[in-house]
Amino acid sequence: MRGPYPLGTDAVGRDLLSNILFGLRSSMVFPLPSMAISVALGVAASVRAGYYPARVDAFFMRAADMQLSLPFLLMALAIAAIWGCSRGWRSPRGRYRPHLPATRAREG
Repeated sequence: MRGPYPLGTDAVGRDLLSNILFGLRSSMVFPLPSMAISVALGVAASVRAGYYPARVDAFFMRAADMQLSLPFLLMALAIAAIWGCSRGWRSPRGRYRPHLPATRAREG
């Protein structure tokens, strides 16, 4: 570690580590609470499956087997088809498409 900035500075002189930590803080607002909720639900389901009779345990195991047997992309497409997509590839295309003729005329 040389100097007061472990990762150095950018061209303007700002500390890169503090910029990374600031970006990390804002990008962890959604993943950390959702991970905590999923862990809590998983622990609750595991405790319930272990505590109650074998039929409940068998139900949870079959549900887990079904979830693991589906490929992730197939499940994501099914969820998107059921709930609909509010943001897709059409949104950026519709936003930038009107600007392309003007840009093409300027460049060319």
